Amino acid sequence: SPGSSGTVTVTHAGARSSAGGIILKDGSAVAAASFTVIGTNNSSYTIALPGNNTVTISSGGNNFNLTNFTCSVPLTGGKLGAGNDSLTFTVGATAIITSTPAPGSYSGSFNVTVN
Repeated sequence: SPGSSGTVTVTHAGARSSAGGIILKDGSAVAAASFTVIGTNNSSYTIALPGNNTVTISSGGNNFNLTNFTCSVPLTGGKLGAGNDSLTFTVGATAIITSTPAPGSYSGSFNVTVN
């Protein structure tokens, strides 16, 4: 909503919510980021998500930082199951809206490291 600030969160499950003065538009398509990695059966993995305020989303001339990244699987101590050589997981985050947000579809990109 123009003149407002607050946060917009998309959880790793794809649920969207807002706080502060942000009003979300009904019917907008929302999804968490999805990643698939291929490994060796029964292998362990570690996932590194971006740090707070290191990723920016934008629409037109508006830019907002992302913080509080979450993941649908454990970041450490995870293991591919026996007979399973791939892992699909989703990532959510919170956008910090600090100025007058214009309506639009905001997007950006970020890296996730899996070892």
